[in-house]
Amino acid sequence: MKKVIFMLAVALSVVTASAQINVGLYGGAQISKDSDFDFNNMGFGGGISGEYLIIPNFGLGVNAGYYILDSEKHGDSSMTSYLLPVNLFGKFYFLTKGFRPYGGVEGGLFTAGVTGKYAGQSMSNSSSKFGVGPVVGFQIGNKVAIDFHAKYSHIFIDGGSTGFFGANLGLIFRLGR
Repeated sequence: MKKVIFMLAVALSVVTASAQINVGLYGGAQISKDSDFDFNNMGFGGGISGEYLIIPNFGLGVNAGYYILDSEKHGDSSMTSYLLPVNLFGKFYFLTKGFRPYGGVEGGLFTAGVTGKYAGQSMSNSSSKFGVGPVVGFQIGNKVAIDFHAKYSHIFIDGGSTGFFGANLGLIFRLGR
């Protein structure tokens, strides 16, 4: 029994000794799979992320973004459509220093909406659906790293599904070890 307790204590000290928190800021583009890759329909935006590395090769986290998909203005009328993803994610880092390629999966809530103004009246409408998808990317750097990732978000909607391809570039700030 003492041996098991000792082994658990050693394992816990290894995990906490390598504990690291990553905080990120990023910007990028999203394109709907339903747009036939018409880059005139590409949305732009950005977001933030937070990640806890349980061990040097594996992290869990959350990210939130805001992407403007379309914006039009005609006189005193305007309309903006947007995508607001909030996801939990898990990443596996294939290398742990310098150049760090990774793969993972994320899933969560995707809110799509539209806001507008017509004849002095404001209007808005939105709908939230669950989505999931893979993410691949790499980070370069140590305490401050450049992060590039690409992902596909498969979103389940009533009677079917839709999806978005995204690419983001950002900065990761590593706190802790």
